[in-house]
Amino acid sequence: MSLRFIESVTGVGLLAHAIYQFQFNPSWYVYSPIYGLAAILAFIQLPQNSVWRLLSAVSVISGGALSAFLLWTFLTIDSTPSLDLEEAKNLLPVALGAFLSTFIRISSDETTRPVHYVRNFILTSVLLISAVSLLFSIKYL
Repeated sequence: MSLRFIESVTGVGLLAHAIYQFQFNPSWYVYSPIYGLAAILAFIQLPQNSVWRLLSAVSVISGGALSAFLLWTFLTIDSTPSLDLEEAKNLLPVALGAFLSTFIRISSDETTRPVHYVRNFILTSVLLISAVSLLFSIKYL
């Protein structure tokens, strides 16, 4: 199996979940655009296109920020007794979307100038945050 096929299958799952959230979750506007955009970017991989790069940057930064915020929130209030974390189920798709779009961006970029090292550092940081969020989200399945 090729890596592109795995990215596409993951994108199909994220897109299906975004559509499901749009129909049944009253706060869909917080989560669905983040992993919906990551799913679309997984299908259409055009790293030389400036619009694709802009959208992937939006997906990476917003997905990474929301993953970090949700991870911090749930780690902080997780030990509270008798607290039902209903929103915790949204951590997995958000973290997966951030991980997917960051991974695609890292694997398709070239490092030729010094500024690219800064970009790669930011992408690697988001990738690590989303990976930790993915591991932590298994607790809430």
